[in-house]
Amino acid sequence: MAVGKRKAPTYLEARDDACARLSSGSLPPLVVITGDEPFLKEPVLEAINAAVSGDVETFAPRPGEPDGSAFRRLMQDWTTASLFGAGRVVLVRDIGKWIRAPQLAELAAVEAPAHHLVLSMASLDGRSKLAKKLKSEGGVINLPPLRDAPPPWIADAKPWDTELVAWVIDAAQRRGGSIKPDVAFELVERIGNTPARLDQILGRLTDLTDGRNEPTLEDVRRFVPFTSARLLELFDRGLRKGDGARALQLLDRMRHDGVLDHGGKLVSGDAVGEIILRTLTSSLARLVAAHEALSPALMAALNAKPWHRSADDKAALDRVLGVGGARVFLERDLKASDRAGVTSAFRRSVAALRASRDGRPVSMSALTLRLAADFKSRAPQRATAARRRGAAAW
Repeated sequence: MAVGKRKAPTYLEARDDACARLSSGSLPPLVVITGDEPFLKEPVLEAINAAVSGDVETFAPRPGEPDGSAFRRLMQDWTTASLFGAGRVVLVRDIGKWIRAPQLAELAAVEAPAHHLVLSMASLDGRSKLAKKLKSEGGVINLPPLRDAPPPWIADAKPWDTELVAWVIDAAQRRGGSIKPDVAFELVERIGNTPARLDQILGRLTDLTDGRNEPTLEDVRRFVPFTSARLLELFDRGLRKGDGARALQLLDRMRHDGVLDHGGKLVSGDAVGEIILRTLTSSLARLVAAHEALSPALMAALNAKPWHRSADDKAALDRVLGVGGARVFLERDLKASDRAGVTSAFRRSVAALRASRDGRPVSMSALTLRLAADFKSRAPQRATAARRRGAAAW
């Protein structure tokens, strides 16, 4: 029961709770919406727009305007009453690009501003004065990322028992249609964790199926091809699970269907090898760096339940892993991988990439099996450990 009470809300729960509070007319003077995916914030922004009686204005720095000048102008817009603009909402998107921590502290010090201010940002340090003030006033709305894997505490979870699939089902319903879980999962398998693109495809499927608002599995397989990014992601995931057979299947598909290179050109056949290696080494490099930065004590803290971590451990993990929504996926990969296996796979992929660029032949099939073997020896232990850790492992 303790885990259930402390479990962090999913995106859908956080979104619905925020919209319900806002629809009641309860809008604090300052609201901060956090989350990495701009598209997922739109329902909350729409709820804010519907909840206020005044105008909603978008604020942004002017071309060539220094950040400090833009911030002073924002403060004036927010705090200065006007004859015809009372009660309006000032909306600022992506503030992390030009508003810094000292300026956030200035925002926290403002009392009784003339208007409402809504800030959209990737993340907010919960230890800051602004975060503490917002929490006391109900002004922080944290929209977590959509997890694309089943929770480890469900023993017999199906592949579609994920937050992302639940969101696709919800998105279809918001469009006035419906979609079955296995069909939504097939759509996710082809597109990946890209909510805006998934929503766009749902609308396109309605057009392609003569207005039917309930796409079938056959519809998705017929009309929705795998994206290049998704194929590369699934290949990477197959390797990390030690599943060489699955990775070889994906390698053959990429050779046949082709993938987009970094210039947007479709490449197929043996030429896809270098693209795969470039993507893989970049992904593994980030994971190796995180493993190397985590001491055994910090790795233990990472695997512990968040509320069991000390303040020092939380601060140290924030410095290493960051505080944005994408951290969820980095934590998942860290917990599901062994440092030695990741390091070995990284060195192997770098060596193969150098050989490819030097014009030496590289057998991607043989390399794929070797890379999968780097992870495979620890896969059973990781799966068992994840089930034991329960909520902490997710």
